[in-house]
This record gives sequence, C-alpha cells and structure tokens, in this order.
Amino acid sequence: MQKRLEKGKPAPELTSASCHCLFHHCYLLPCKHIFHEHIYGVNKLLTADTWRAFQQLFAENGFEIYEHRERVEIAEPRQVGNERDAERRRLAVNELMERVRNRFWQIEEQGNVERTVDFINRLDNILNPILDL
Repeated sequence: MQKRLEKGKPAPELTSASCHCLFHHCYLLPCKHIFHEHIYGVNKLLTADTWRAFQQLFAENGFEIYEHRERVEIAEPRQVGNERDAERRRLAVNELMERVRNRFWQIEEQGNVERTVDFINRLDNILNPILDL
C-alpha cells in the first residue's frame, strides 16, 4: 500500500470488501486495495462484521475453499415479459465479464507480462468504442 501512496494513487472507491485483483482472487483475503479504501477512502470496508465473514468463510470450509471454487446459480422467482428479458440481458453481460476475467487470470498466472499487457491493450481497444456509445 505504501507504493500506492507514494505514487499519489487515490483510494480505489470500492464499495465492498471484495476486489478483482490477483491477491484477493487467489487468497480470498483483504488486499492492499481494500486496506487503502478503508484507511484513506470514504468507505470503511473492514468492519467487525466483515472480519467475522472472513473468519466464518475459513472456519466453515478450511483450506478446501482454495481447492474448489465455482459459481452457484440459485433459482429466482419467475419473471414476466420485460423483467425476464432484462434479466437475460444482465446475465449475458455477467457471463461475458466472467469469461473475460477468467481469461485474464489464466494469462496473468502464466507470468508472461508481455502477453498480459497485450491482452489488456486489446481488451481496451475493443471496449472503448463500445463504452463510448
């Protein structure tokens, strides 16, 4: 976190004790981004309840939590018409974002910085025109 402060980086404006960085993704523990937001940002993320949730996560699952992680779909009440269509669109975007994140972590974990930077640059080039609509 000290390097973030030295570089003058602002707090990451996280709204929950969850982050998409490699450390948090791998270890399921608070990362430097979460601590930075808690200490210097607007949102105080590391409350007693948050720490209890982290403890409970490991108390219930032990190290097995690192062995097997998957997305669990929970059936929701039936929706009609426009609500159902909107939900399908939301799920489609979530699926696409999850696929992008998974591919990023695959490349990142290989340790090839050039390939990782290339992936990010290509993603940026593809997304900027879409996001500027």
